[in-house]
Amino acid sequence: HGPRLAEQALMTGTILDYASSLYGRSVSTARWTRAASISIFGQAIDLLFDSAGHAPFVMPAFRHIERPRAENPSLRVFLSDSRSDPTFLDGFPWRDEIDRGAGRILMVNEGPCHMQYNPDSGVFSLVDTLAGCAWFHADSIPGLPWYERSAPMRTILHWLCESRGLTLVHAAAVACGDGCLLLTGKGGSGKSTTAVACALSGLGCLGDDYVVLGKDGRTCAASLYRSAKINDDMLERLPLAAGLVANPGRVVGEKAVIFLDGPCRADACASLPVKAILAPKITGGAPAVRRVPALRAFAEIASS
Repeated sequence: HGPRLAEQALMTGTILDYASSLYGRSVSTARWTRAASISIFGQAIDLLFDSAGHAPFVMPAFRHIERPRAENPSLRVFLSDSRSDPTFLDGFPWRDEIDRGAGRILMVNEGPCHMQYNPDSGVFSLVDTLAGCAWFHADSIPGLPWYERSAPMRTILHWLCESRGLTLVHAAAVACGDGCLLLTGKGGSGKSTTAVACALSGLGCLGDDYVVLGKDGRTCAASLYRSAKINDDMLERLPLAAGLVANPGRVVGEKAVIFLDGPCRADACASLPVKAILAPKITGGAPAVRRVPALRAFAEIASS
């Protein structure tokens, strides 16, 4: 759900000014106490935390693509929450809307600026691709829901990829030989279960839900997150994954989150060429593979 058109038009008139004020506040302060850097398709991204205690709730998903800090990163992401920076939203044109808890996702794209507020997770994301800066602000970073901790900053990274000719897609990818297989389909189609089963069997897993596609002479996939999310019924069929669950105290209905380490690690190579696209379907019958038109396979990616 997004804002009504009239409301969105009102917002676009001031979002650039708000981004400019954030930029001035962020680059001129020395309060960023913890820094890390990740790399996706050669794009270096600096993550700057205003509390060292926040990093453990964000970095585990990125550990496999963490790199030494680059001199000129493609993007700097400033991370804070309402406790470490209670004035972050001062001057934001729809502050009252957020404070009221209207329950709607707010979103705007204006020139180089892209903003989203998700009331469910309490996460505010803003990117200025021209300035090469982004802001990730949460009600509470230690209180982030597990779907955010398993795939942090996904909205921000989507906008970065889009501005760099890359595509963040809802798909899994499994390494095999010198390439990888892309697994597509809507939620519940078996992507994650298949990817995790492959990882537990010794194949490299680039991701169970999101990977980045780009061109390196041919279409290639790169790993973004080393996490995987699976339902409890699937977890019962994959007992080796039980010891990897990071949220054993999850609420009813919440997926189990595992981080792929050791022999079932998320593959940290720069990228792998996509050799084929698979669209798993749960049928209840005997396993079978059949060829489908390439257009239909790409449509599976778009529709998911």
